[in-house]
Amino acid sequence: AIGTPEKQDIQLTIDAALQVELQNEMPGYVEQIFPTGKDNLVRMSAVILDAENGDLLTSAVYPLPDYDILEQESNSAASQGVPFVYNDQNRPEGWRAFSDIDLGLRFPSHPGSTAKIMSAMAGYMSEGREAISSQMYRVLYEQTTAKTERTGKMYETADSVNINRAFVWSSNCYFINLVNDKGLYDELKTIYGAVGVSVNGERPYVLSYRECSTEWGNLVLGESSDAMAKYGRYVALYSNNEEKTRYESQFRSSVKNNLWRMNNRLAHDIWNWAWGQGGLDATPLAMARAASIVANDGDMPVTRYLLSDEKDYIHIYDSFDNDSLRSLMKQESRYHSGFSEPYVGGKTGTAERVLRTEEVLKDDGSVYVKVLEKPNDAWYVCFVEDVNVRRVQNGIETMEPTKLAIAVRIERAGNLYSSAAKNFVKDRILPILRESGYIVE
Repeated sequence: AIGTPEKQDIQLTIDAALQVELQNEMPGYVEQIFPTGKDNLVRMSAVILDAENGDLLTSAVYPLPDYDILEQESNSAASQGVPFVYNDQNRPEGWRAFSDIDLGLRFPSHPGSTAKIMSAMAGYMSEGREAISSQMYRVLYEQTTAKTERTGKMYETADSVNINRAFVWSSNCYFINLVNDKGLYDELKTIYGAVGVSVNGERPYVLSYRECSTEWGNLVLGESSDAMAKYGRYVALYSNNEEKTRYESQFRSSVKNNLWRMNNRLAHDIWNWAWGQGGLDATPLAMARAASIVANDGDMPVTRYLLSDEKDYIHIYDSFDNDSLRSLMKQESRYHSGFSEPYVGGKTGTAERVLRTEEVLKDDGSVYVKVLEKPNDAWYVCFVEDVNVRRVQNGIETMEPTKLAIAVRIERAGNLYSSAAKNFVKDRILPILRESGYIVE
């Protein structure tokens, strides 16, 4: 017979006060940045980790789950004989988005350019700090000029760039070149598997850490040789001066057709992984874990389930190489994202998700897919150094120095792009951390 279990206290890692403060900030922020009547489709999630030991301090969502809506959606799905799964496609005009799960922990989506943290990390893992810093790749003037004219900022540096410029100014071209030229898919498999990134809809694990299955690993590596071979053929084609001149002339005015898209016959779906698109999806929790690697000298802390558990880490790469990526993230925060705090290092991301399409019949009888709805999700992922965290051990509360990892995602941010998420960190989260005693300046 099973006896009555002994009563035990449960100590949560969540900082309840921080959770409430962050949760209360979200509705007002959404109302502030989105015009009246344009906020009904917005969902938002923010995750904060203790970057040294992996403890989850906060996971806030907007909107909070509404039981009546969830019951209605569940009943509707049951009447159709299908499982209840959230989707925001084919909805009536004026409907309101809702939360059915903890969005920060359980809902993966394209992470956009925040994935360049992992692509850069893979480069340092494979090539080392000195070699990767001197590696140059070409970025076309066409994209740079048009993008600069449209935004007023130099987002991509023209001509040949190295990882320093490419990371700070978020060059898609550079990272697609880097991943395929150096064949970094094995390194990416290690990183994706550690942080919990989904590939083609499959996760390496859900809640508990374990060794990634061979089947999942094959999803990452299965097409990599083909992707690199197509890249090699593209480089060979583009290095031909006659072809190069023809393509540059043909696409000079088109911002969409840049270095990695100029010949669609040679493009490969998994090239998109390098910059957080295609079949690559991540939760804010997964991206916060990626930031924690950089904050933690190349080691990812494994989340503890018992206070008595010793700290455990998954070693990703050497701290010597990690110093360079930490520096790049700080430069991005200061020179690209406008943070004045020297202890913050991050990366912006704007992710495109295709939600609605239709097939269109052309005059020649062929069919092409027309995109009807492709909203932008806003991301900001960062670490914060030199903070204090409240810890309780054996009933004794202390404030100990540590680092934090933060990931914010705002779904359907539209033309606000990544600035919507970046400014939530800058204007809302950092002030809350100061008021809560985490940051002492």
